[in-house]
Amino acid sequence: MDDDFYEFERITREQAHEIACAEVLRDLMVSEDTIRYVAFVPEFEYYCLCEFIKEDDGWVKSIRLLRLSERLAGEEIPDDRIIALAQSGNIISAIRLFRAKYQVGLLEGKVGVESLLKNA
Repeated sequence: MDDDFYEFERITREQAHEIACAEVLRDLMVSEDTIRYVAFVPEFEYYCLCEFIKEDDGWVKSIRLLRLSERLAGEEIPDDRIIALAQSGNIISAIRLFRAKYQVGLLEGKVGVESLLKNA
């Protein structure tokens, strides 16, 4: 197997629907070839749009942080959360959240987290 190739886990539609029902916080939408919902994803440390997509050989899950326009009250990313992640050594997640909150690039995200830490 090529080290640069990652094999995505493929599951059945029933498994995808069961996982979605267990994780969903809001906006569960089910169609013939897509299952989409909003959930809190611990690996991302925040609210995400989760989507199972039907492919020829099974269903595959994709996850992304919610865009600013997709967040509801209570789903905002507080600076305190970013600071806490960075202070606990989880710099990558802190930068990811900063970038999602402020809609900036990677360098701006790194500089922004450093600035939050300096002013904390």
